[in-house]
Amino acid sequence: ARGHADDVVVARRACGALQNLAVAADSRVPLVRDGAHIAVMAAARAHAGDVEVARHACAALGNLAIADDNYVPLMRDGAHTVAMAAAMAHAGDVEVARHACAALGNLAIAVENSVPLLRDGVHTAVMAAARTHGGDLEVVRAACGALQGMAVAAENRVPLVRDGAHTVVMAAARAHGGDLEVVRAACGALLNLSLAADCCGTLVRDGARELLALVSGLHPGDATVQDFCHRVVLS
Repeated sequence: ARGHADDVVVARRACGALQNLAVAADSRVPLVRDGAHIAVMAAARAHAGDVEVARHACAALGNLAIADDNYVPLMRDGAHTVAMAAAMAHAGDVEVARHACAALGNLAIAVENSVPLLRDGVHTAVMAAARTHGGDLEVVRAACGALQGMAVAAENRVPLVRDGAHTVVMAAARAHGGDLEVVRAACGALLNLSLAADCCGTLVRDGARELLALVSGLHPGDATVQDFCHRVVLS
C-alpha cells in the first residue's frame, strides 16, 4: 500500500486484507501498534473518490476500533476524520455508511474521545447517515450508539440538542421500535441529553416524553430500556 500509493487496485486489496486481518480479536492491537491504521487512512485519503476503498478502509478502522486499547490511539491519529470524510463523500452508499458509523460508534465508547469527536463534527456525519439510510438497521444502530457516546460529555449536550441529535435518535426509535439495540441507544442518548437542564425544554417540545412512553410500552420486560426511560427527568 505504501509502495504503490497511487494504484487504486493495490489500495482496494490492501485495505481489504487489513479489514480481514482486523476481524481477529488478537490481531487488532498489534495491527494498530504496527501502523496498519495509518496505511488504511493514507489509502482512503489518496483515493477518496473510490467507493470500494472507502468501504474497505472504514470496515478496517471499525474492526480495529473494537479493541478497547485502540480507542485513543485511533482517535489521536485521526481515524475519525477519515471515517467521517468517507461517509460524507459517499453519502448514498449504505455499505460505507454502515462501516463508517460503526467505526465512529466504537470510538465514541471511550469517554475521553467524546469531546473531540463532537468538536470535529462527527455528530453531523452520523446524523446525516442516519437520516439518509434511516431504513437500514445497521446504520441506525451505529449512529444512535455514536450519539449516545458523545452525549456522555456534559459539554456536548447542549450542542447536540441544538444540532438535532435528539430528533435523530427519536426518529430511529420510532422507525425501529422493535429492535432492542436501537431503542437502548436512543433512550440512553436521551437520558444523557436530559442531564443538561438547558436541553429539557427542547426535548419536551420535540416529543421526548411521548417517545419514551412508547418504547417503554414496547419493551416492558427489558431492564435497560425501563431504567433509561424512568431516569429521564424532563421538567
